[in-house]
Amino acid sequence: MQVVKNILIVIVVLWLSIIIFTPKRAIYFKLEEELVKKGIKINEKNIVDGLFSLKVEGLDIYFKGIKIAYVKEIDISTILLYSSINIKNIKVDDSFKAMLPQDISYVKINHSISNPFIIPLDINGSFARINGEVNIKKRKVRLNFVSTYDIEILKRFLKKDKEGWYYETSF
Repeated sequence: MQVVKNILIVIVVLWLSIIIFTPKRAIYFKLEEELVKKGIKINEKNIVDGLFSLKVEGLDIYFKGIKIAYVKEIDISTILLYSSINIKNIKVDDSFKAMLPQDISYVKINHSISNPFIIPLDINGSFARINGEVNIKKRKVRLNFVSTYDIEILKRFLKKDKEGWYYETSF
């Protein structure tokens, strides 16, 4: 019994050490490097490390030199078995007013080791409330518009079925 207890303590200490001492900033900057290769540049005002999280504040997002959005905060948390990304207060630049909704209150993205191929999404904006998922195995994204307020701008991209409006694509 004592051996099992010691093994469990070692596993928990190792697990916590991996999470706490993961170079979160280095991973974030590597992600930024990869996005630059795709023409996406992110300028952030502040990065705050937590024990289980990384919070990035005041992000200006540019695509090929054109500012497309401002994001107030991104909070990335993980305990290895479960990870989440919470993006708060996205304001799309006024120059895209005719093409995209202007305000998104939050985007919640979760990932669990119990269902590794499905990534649930929860989005709330001035235009709609959306639930969806990314299916990594099938390489599909489906966004279901649960309640809509003003989706006229987006209707050309949406389809409608018996459950309501949705957006679906492959990658």
